[in-house]
Amino acid sequence: MSLPYVLPGSPSPARIRRLALLLLALVVGAPGVAAQLTPEQVASLQTVTSAVVHPEGDQVAFTLSVPRTPQEDTVPGLRALSELWVVDAEGGDPRLVVGRPLSASAPAWSPDGTRLAFLHRGQVYTVPASGAGEASAHPEPLTDAPGGVMAFRWSPDGAYLAY
Repeated sequence: MSLPYVLPGSPSPARIRRLALLLLALVVGAPGVAAQLTPEQVASLQTVTSAVVHPEGDQVAFTLSVPRTPQEDTVPGLRALSELWVVDAEGGDPRLVVGRPLSASAPAWSPDGTRLAFLHRGQVYTVPASGAGEASAHPEPLTDAPGGVMAFRWSPDGAYLAY
């Protein structure tokens, strides 16, 4: 029987379970959940769609799918917005990194943990991790791919992106 390979410095399974429970608590939030949801409640549900642990294991970046407001829902069937948040791995208040009018998906920490990259409208953008939630943390585009970007990865040294 072979055991799965764990990279040095990777978070332990116990820490990953704690982070998963923390994210679940952020989504559920309310101590009592009604047995039956109304259509309005279903339409306003927010869900965590992805989460990535900081290279040092002390923070978690996650995307939160939020419904569009009636003013934003101008095209039938338009998907929900996806906000990018960061929270300390030990708990605390999450910090908004990317919100309306932008939508972020597929977050990825740079290998050195100083930047967060994400997909927006088929291109890769980045924000400084230290400026998360501040006005100075305006996302900057990293790609301008004519066919768009479906997925990407940082190079081990953080100098390049593969997509």
